[in-house]
Amino acid sequence: MSRSDRAAAPSLAGLQRWMQAVVVSPEPLDEALAAPEARQAAGGARVDELILPSATLEPAERIAIYKRMYPLRMIEALEQDYPILAWHVGEEAFEQLVLDYVEAFPSRSYTLNRLGDNLPVWLDERCRRDDAAFLGDLARFELAQTLVFDEQPSDVLAAEQVARIPSEAWAEARLPPIPALRLLTLRHAIRPHCEAWEHDRPSPAPRRRATRVLVWRRGQTMHWREMPRAEYELLDALVSGETLGRALEAATARLRTHERQDRLFGWFRRWVSDGLFRSVALDASG
Repeated sequence: MSRSDRAAAPSLAGLQRWMQAVVVSPEPLDEALAAPEARQAAGGARVDELILPSATLEPAERIAIYKRMYPLRMIEALEQDYPILAWHVGEEAFEQLVLDYVEAFPSRSYTLNRLGDNLPVWLDERCRRDDAAFLGDLARFELAQTLVFDEQPSDVLAAEQVARIPSEAWAEARLPPIPALRLLTLRHAIRPHCEAWEHDRPSPAPRRRATRVLVWRRGQTMHWREMPRAEYELLDALVSGETLGRALEAATARLRTHERQDRLFGWFRRWVSDGLFRSVALDASG
């Protein structure tokens, strides 16, 4: 072939786009190489004009290795982020689930750390499994743990600081939460599945039950627990930036008179002990 018959070599950026288009395509290698996106990125060049052969492999065989490894790497990455989900559905079903998900939400970053961020939404809106709603809740819980684990450390409100706040300032006080905290409302019970996974028992059948969950990190240790509705709604109001006075006013309306003080103070002491707040933010006069 003469030099004039060869396509112009693509730029480095074009070569990168070509390789990505070929590697991430769900189609067989021949079809991926012939796809318009790949051909445009390559400037019409053939695979043997873009990749040199090795001592044992032809150019197409070399790119095929990366193409075969790509879905395996996606499966491995999401299995690390969603171990309970992977265990619940089983190896074969999880692999297919990941392939279907990645086709809808392919990797767009140099890192796979955020590859699975849309998995709960995909399970809710696009997955056709009968148990997709439960899997969406399970994925939402595991994603919250990943996000909390990745958050930066911060200062934590100490009991001694609480004791120094004058009583008249509390009504307008706000309690900024630590970054490593998430609140979830789920449609299914998840504790039975977490415990079965942890103790290597068979996965129970999903059970529909409104579940409110707090996930947080203290130091390097992850924590989570389910919460009764009244406690969850009070904490959610504070985390959302509501003043303590207004949040308490709404919470007390949902509690019986004889249980208000003990439960509210008990919750607050526990939240401070768990390290859920960064500080107390007072108004200007405070």
